[in-house]
Amino acid sequence: MAESSLFVGEGALAWMGFTGAEATIAAFALNYAISVQVNRVFGEKPPNQTDQGSRQQVPPSTSNALPIVYGNAYLGGTFVDAVISTDQKCMYYVLGISSISPNGDFTFDTTDMYFGDRKIAFDATDKAKVISLTDAAGNVDTTVNGYLWIGLYTSSATGVITPVNWYAPSTVMGATPPGGYDIPAGQQWPATGRQMNGTAFAIVKLIYSREANTTSMQPVTFKVKQTGAGLDRARPGDVWVDYMTNPQYGGAIDSAYIDLATRDALNAYSDELITFTDYNGNPATQRRYTINGVINPTRIKEMKKSPSD
Repeated sequence: MAESSLFVGEGALAWMGFTGAEATIAAFALNYAISVQVNRVFGEKPPNQTDQGSRQQVPPSTSNALPIVYGNAYLGGTFVDAVISTDQKCMYYVLGISSISPNGDFTFDTTDMYFGDRKIAFDATDKAKVISLTDAAGNVDTTVNGYLWIGLYTSSATGVITPVNWYAPSTVMGATPPGGYDIPAGQQWPATGRQMNGTAFAIVKLIYSREANTTSMQPVTFKVKQTGAGLDRARPGDVWVDYMTNPQYGGAIDSAYIDLATRDALNAYSDELITFTDYNGNPATQRRYTINGVINPTRIKEMKKSPSD
């Protein structure tokens, strides 16, 4: 979200031309977008609930729902599969990262990802291969080279998987994985039927090594971005409509009940440029509002159960 930290009342929107129901909807959309950011910073988590928008990995569970990213965000993943090689020297982990909007463009930023608390550097040719890890003090550890791969993928709502930096999942976890470390036949990924529909996900290949300190899986922090289709940003009106109408990760509200004219007006208002003075004392401009954050459906479900939370 942009720099504003104030909640917007209906009266404050009247001068923009919003009246009656339009003012109510516009105020809701702006306040909701703002509250997402405020709650992420200040909100308390319900007991035994992990916020997938944080730098944490979520353990397997039938009640974990994938979050949905709008704009830029850092987040961990949810374990959805784990397989050990037949020689018990290599682990394959599959992490669900985010739902993907059918109305958006989803991308990974491989220049700013972390394994544990150390920044990942990928090989320029074998693009899923991790060749070094750098800590906050600038110390570079290259012993990981040859022991860790992180493959990134997106899958459309119809299950068309697009590899971002590695082989197809059915190859990585198939009958003859690249680099060896075969997987038991019953746990191999087939070419069809396991498509991770409408999600961004990762496959982590971890070869056991004490010297490389790859004896266990560490939290992986992904930097991702989801904008409106064909845009460089996530607009508040688009985010509101997308989340309210989507039947998988959102509210499943019929589009007939959504005022698209209000969405368009909110987008136009949010896109207006405002002037400010930057930290160097120079004049600058930026759009009034954009969305950058993570919506956790499980968290919203808990809030519905406990309105006072």
